[in-house]
Amino acid sequence: MAGSRMSYLDNKPDSEWASEGGKTMKLTGRYMWLMTISLFMGLGAASVSANQILEYPNGRLELLELTKEDYHPVMTDRMKKVNGAVVSDGAQWLTGELERKLYLVSPGHSSESAYQFFLDQFQRQNISERFHCKSFSCGPSNYWANEVFNIARLYGQDRQQHYFIGEKDGRYYSVYTVKRGNGRIYALMDVFKPSATSQLIATKPRSGNSMDLYLKPDLADSSDLDKLKQKLLKNKGLSAVLQVQIKLPKTIQSVESQQAYGLKQGRAVLKSLLEVGINEDRLRLSTSFAGEDEFPEGLPSGVVWVRAFFLAP
Repeated sequence: MAGSRMSYLDNKPDSEWASEGGKTMKLTGRYMWLMTISLFMGLGAASVSANQILEYPNGRLELLELTKEDYHPVMTDRMKKVNGAVVSDGAQWLTGELERKLYLVSPGHSSESAYQFFLDQFQRQNISERFHCKSFSCGPSNYWANEVFNIARLYGQDRQQHYFIGEKDGRYYSVYTVKRGNGRIYALMDVFKPSATSQLIATKPRSGNSMDLYLKPDLADSSDLDKLKQKLLKNKGLSAVLQVQIKLPKTIQSVESQQAYGLKQGRAVLKSLLEVGINEDRLRLSTSFAGEDEFPEGLPSGVVWVRAFFLAP
């Protein structure tokens, strides 16, 4: 998401500071509370009010954000991948004001109980449901964590996730809860108020930092590869990591052979780029295994999926 941001975090690991981006301030105890009160008073009417939603009593508030968003996701359907892109049939991207709270749920409480706490409040406030899902019906958790919320800590177990979004008086109220592989449980509560001049965008604008290529094994008649060549030839300061997407095999015995095949196809792409004068110092090759549900629907047999990530030199 893009927009101006104020973030307040408590006891957040350094590794996750870097992965989630944005400027942060680490505050603890009484100082965090005082700064939070001051922030609300200072923003006044410009902030989104959520004071009718109670704080979650069985957790620790780890993140508070009051932001003006350029492309905030309002998701009213499950997440999925189509033709290499993560999408939702019910996706809207709107400008407006967001209040966000992220809680680390106390031990002994579940993802479902945290979800139910906020859902009960939404129902008491007569917030009209737009969409809800749980477990695998939501789609992969990593899509919600990385494509929707941009919060690495929300990448958890698909079967231990819950999501609800509703609307009242022009505001959207949502909650997403998930249990991570390490056992930690997080609950994210958002209140979003679209601006009066908010423009509806069907899909999130692409950042231009990646490109999906669907290539025949012999690389013949590949418009995708031609586009990649032209991009790198025109932008001399741009480098690319080529990640060959390999469908996860059904047996462990097939892993090495599938990876070897992926590397072979990736090297053919590298060779083609070198032949048009792109310096090898600007290129790197890697492979990545992906589940069958992550592959584009209807991808012809034999077509190689390569994702190019663009970086500074």
